[in-house]
This record gives sequence, structure tokens and C-alpha cells, in this order.
Amino acid sequence: MVVSRLIQMSNELEPVIICDKCRITRICFDGSKRGYTGKLIPLDYRTNEVHECDIGYSFPCRHCNEQIYLDKKVLSPLGVRIPLNCTDGRAHVCVKKT
Repeated sequence: MVVSRLIQMSNELEPVIICDKCRITRICFDGSKRGYTGKLIPLDYRTNEVHECDIGYSFPCRHCNEQIYLDKKVLSPLGVRIPLNCTDGRAHVCVKKT
């Protein structure tokens, strides 16, 4: 989710969208850039490149509901992000996943 805000720029108000995670970077959306599910991908307002926020967020495991998060620096040998436990930062091994 993103938060819309108004920023004073050169004596006129311009509606912009601020990244909801880092609350610093101005982002925009381009209808031609979508993810595989069809969602719009946030772009950096100035460079028009994909915005990859360094600040992550936690979410519940869909199998056991334990809080987990993803870190860009912790990858499997195939380059896939490994879910980590919020409690200890170790790789999440789900007890209910079949």
C-alpha cells in the first residue's frame, strides 16, 4: 500500500506518491510495467527505474502463521530469497509445510 501526499515544489502543489515502506522515495507507476500477477510495479520518480526499497516488512507464513521476512542479501544458490524468522533471523523451516 502506498500513501499519497502533497509536496510543496516550486510554489505549486504537486500530488506525489511516497513509498509506504521507506517513507522517503517518491514513486510513480507506469501502466506498461507490471509484475507477473498484473500488479503495477512502483518506479523511482526521478529515474523511472524499478524502486527496490531497502526497508522490508514482516508477514505471516501462509502455512504456520509465524512472522517471517525476506532479506535481499540472504539468497538460495538459485538466487531466490530465503524467508527468515523475525525472532532470531535464521532461515524459516515451516513445521506445517507439506
